[in-house]
Amino acid sequence: MAWTRTTGGSASTGVTNVTSLTATLGGAVSVGDTVCYGWCNADSAGSTTVVVDDQLGNTYAPASASQQRDTTNQERVGVGKSIITSAGTPQVRIRYNPTPGTTQGQYTTLVADAFTGSDASSTLDSNGAAQVQATPGTGTDGVSSGNLTTTIADGCLIYAASVSTSNINLNDLTVGTGYTLGQVVGSGTTVYLRTEYKTQASKGAVAGTFTSSANVAHVTAAIAITPAAGGGGSPPTISKRPIVGPDAALMRAATW
Repeated sequence: MAWTRTTGGSASTGVTNVTSLTATLGGAVSVGDTVCYGWCNADSAGSTTVVVDDQLGNTYAPASASQQRDTTNQERVGVGKSIITSAGTPQVRIRYNPTPGTTQGQYTTLVADAFTGSDASSTLDSNGAAQVQATPGTGTDGVSSGNLTTTIADGCLIYAASVSTSNINLNDLTVGTGYTLGQVVGSGTTVYLRTEYKTQASKGAVAGTFTSSANVAHVTAAIAITPAAGGGGSPPTISKRPIVGPDAALMRAATW
């Protein structure tokens, strides 16, 4: 089964401190589908990492290396996923550590993208990747999460998010080579965050990449999710050989 984006949702807040932010998807998801999420927030209000959940009881989690902080500009970016166990229309919520529900964050953007192509057996492949780049340049695919390496399956979904951390209102990115845009969310008063995705044909090293029009600091994060059982890789190659010997005579006799 191929990966297909089916719906999404987003929310963002500017300088106002909030204890949570919720993005409601535009449609329902089914058991076995994947919801990927990307987020960014300024930690100047005391927040650190985040907790993500929804009202349906699905479990959301990052990979161990799929979030990163720009210590100079005090902005964090991360990505994660949920393999859906409770169907419906998720209201994906982000709260802030160290005390979810009490700790406040600001300049937060949350994006959620839903996909078919997974099942209950799907899981994270690798620890993910994330990095800060102070000056990534303006060349093609110069903004990067750094490599993650998939080892479990061919056909993984690669999902990435990126933000300019030195100018959070800068709408400067286009998606990387081979990627499709998930969402771009932001405005002149909120943080611009982009997500992207692609199917990795064969397992191995891969990075989430974007191209920036400005050589300024960015944080980019990426994860990989395995496809539905039997859904990865290329179809088998069937070789055609001439039928010879006694079988050839039988084949001719069976031809009408």
